[in-house]
Amino acid sequence: MSSAATLPAPSSLPPPARAVATPTAAPTSTPTTAITASILRIYAVFQRSPSLGPSPSVNAAFSELVSLCIRPYDSATAAAILEDRRVRAIANALRAKCSEGEFLLEAWWANRILAEEGRGEEAWTSLRAFPYYQNYMDLSRLELSALAAVHPAPIGSLAFIGSGPLPLTSICLSTLLSPPPRRIHNIDMSPQAISVSRSLCARLGGAAARLSFECADAKEVALEEFDVVVLAGLVGGSANEKREILRSVVRRCGNGALLMLRSAHGVRRLLYQEVELAELQALGLDVLLVVHPWNEVVNSVVVCRVRERGRL
Repeated sequence: MSSAATLPAPSSLPPPARAVATPTAAPTSTPTTAITASILRIYAVFQRSPSLGPSPSVNAAFSELVSLCIRPYDSATAAAILEDRRVRAIANALRAKCSEGEFLLEAWWANRILAEEGRGEEAWTSLRAFPYYQNYMDLSRLELSALAAVHPAPIGSLAFIGSGPLPLTSICLSTLLSPPPRRIHNIDMSPQAISVSRSLCARLGGAAARLSFECADAKEVALEEFDVVVLAGLVGGSANEKREILRSVVRRCGNGALLMLRSAHGVRRLLYQEVELAELQALGLDVLLVVHPWNEVVNSVVVCRVRERGRL
């Protein structure tokens, strides 16, 4: 879930660029050695940065890291990168840096749109300029396709846990779902994130204005009424934390509800915590579908069904 970091005020910083520079390896370096060195160098940039909010150096570092992690590596190369002792030593801390940076980027952008004071289509135009807007649309389409494969019926209600200050997934779903669900509910533990995202959606109007919001801990929120519950990739910074959150969420879902989890595969696991599929059965879930993208969509999609309580 999003951290409770202080939301940055809009500034004159330019929008984060999506273009990345491909690092050049020394002639004697193997591809794996060059990639590992780049990951360690980027992590050092994060450590030296006084803030992981948008800035030219931080933007360039995050863009390069994402570009490195989403390359279509073969299994041997991916394993060599992830099992490097230096990479293993920083993996959890690197994911934490990514979580903080993503939160600050989204907060900065949401505050920028609010500061512009545009409404309706003008606000939508500003939102579509967000550098990863298309990535969110592509991920939302992928997730809806996965849901349709196991649940070929309209979605009546959906809860998104870990919506953050810029609830792009819910905004995308509000425009893509047809017929529109009676409720798309956003949950985050940060009061600031909820306040900013509620104001932003009111400014956007249309389908976004119908989204609802709640400031709550994922382990305590009531979820029985929802047909589909989505757990954001940043919810649970470690494997143990994600497992405990999942355990609580499953207990609070209704029998037969669909739980959609964002996971990661291959080197993308340096960006987001992987969901351990083998543990889901013991938590009361039946895994129905797993999708691993190989394009610019970073997250894997895991669709599960909550078993009836008598079968747990």
